[in-house]
Amino acid sequence: MKRNGIPPDQTTYDALARTLASKGLHRDVWALLEDMEALDVKPSQALLTEMAKNANTLSSVQFWDILDVMKKHDIRPTASTWTSVVQQFAHAGNVELALESLYNVRKDGLEPELPAAEAVIALLSDKGFINLAMDVIEWFEGFAIRRVGPETWMRCLEGAAAECRMDAILKSWQKAVVEYNLSPSEGLCLEILTAAARHGQAEFAVSQVLTTLVNTNIALSTKHIAPVIEAYAAAGNLSDAFTFLHSLPSFKVEAPVTSLEAIAAYCLPDIDAIDNAWKIVDQLHTETKVTTAALNTIIIAAAKHSDLQRALGAYKNFPTYNIQPNTDTFDILLDACIPTEHRQLGDALLADMKTANVPLARGTYERLVRLCLTQPEYDDAFFYLNEMEAAGHVPSLQLYSAIVRRCASEGDTRYEVALGEMKARKMAVPKELLGQVRALTRQARKLPEVEAAEKARKEGGKRASEKEMKVKEVRRPEVDEERYVEPSGVEEDETMGRSSRR
Repeated sequence: MKRNGIPPDQTTYDALARTLASKGLHRDVWALLEDMEALDVKPSQALLTEMAKNANTLSSVQFWDILDVMKKHDIRPTASTWTSVVQQFAHAGNVELALESLYNVRKDGLEPELPAAEAVIALLSDKGFINLAMDVIEWFEGFAIRRVGPETWMRCLEGAAAECRMDAILKSWQKAVVEYNLSPSEGLCLEILTAAARHGQAEFAVSQVLTTLVNTNIALSTKHIAPVIEAYAAAGNLSDAFTFLHSLPSFKVEAPVTSLEAIAAYCLPDIDAIDNAWKIVDQLHTETKVTTAALNTIIIAAAKHSDLQRALGAYKNFPTYNIQPNTDTFDILLDACIPTEHRQLGDALLADMKTANVPLARGTYERLVRLCLTQPEYDDAFFYLNEMEAAGHVPSLQLYSAIVRRCASEGDTRYEVALGEMKARKMAVPKELLGQVRALTRQARKLPEVEAAEKARKEGGKRASEKEMKVKEVRRPEVDEERYVEPSGVEEDETMGRSSRR
């Protein structure tokens, strides 16, 4: 065209620009724009909009240059141009400018496009501004015909779960999972269950999240069930919590003790609540829904309040409800024996375990060892330690540390054996423990010396006093009783023959 003297017009440049842009040749598009300005050809709105659409692949300087050219030629941005602007800021992670640009579309008398709104909503969700993201959705759908799509709602659900915002979770779940039939990942479901546990949303956790997991063929385990139990606990509904415990065998899952502790903490905060819990247990018994976990919860609550008598009372009620205690039951009771140093009760519980053929777990052995360490004669601790190792259990670092401290405090050299076993098992011996051992062994070595020195001091003082008395009796000077005047405040000691000041 130039060779034949035909000047290209705006239409020609638009066609060339679209072709170059479609091939990703954005530098050539920019060169074409400079060529237009050199020939005094005004760029069209379509050309600049096309360039703005590819802003994500341009540098920020080039992007702002496009806007400057539009302003220079008094070309008003279209809704598509604004969409490119918003997406550019969203791509750069600039929350403030992306949000401002989105609102400027309405201010400019245009209606924001759905991609622009979704870009801002996704950005806000990813950045943790989930409440603001919900506000943008409400604002946009208040005037727009189109609605936010399923992928954006799933991003909102992920953001709400990460921030533990239950209100946003409920709304996003309804849209993404219920209405759009999307399947959240197992990891996302676990985050949602954690949020439900904090907010006491047990019904939602069971009817929606657990059901979704089961429908997607995910085998439920403790990590899925524990948050649900804690959700019931946070809701403060003991009856529903105990009823859910009854349903666990259908999931082939047992309630962890930590979850039972949560129920005890929220639902059984005092002795009166513990006593009233039996009414609920009796009611559930009529429906054959009383479980071992339910009575274990009552035992935990009683032990937490240092009421060993009530804990034992709950333990003795197992036959009443036709259920059997398990390993957790005895572990909880043994835990209660340790602070009170009740070795006799611990022995009785161990005998009951063996009679009922309840297996001893690693934790059971550790509790027996710790209970023995509370006694003046603690040799049985090593017996149970050997039993534990014979059963194939490895003692924990904490148990070895307790043994080391107890032996060191008594000057018992077996602490060296325990330290040797820790090193043999490649356990990292804490420096704090070694410091305690040095202090305890020094103190233990000094105990006999201090007692002997104190005894010698007392005996030596007594002998010196007797000797002094004899000397004074022998050397007491003769006194002329007629001339002697007793000093004020001093009287004769009739028993010792010495003066004693009042």
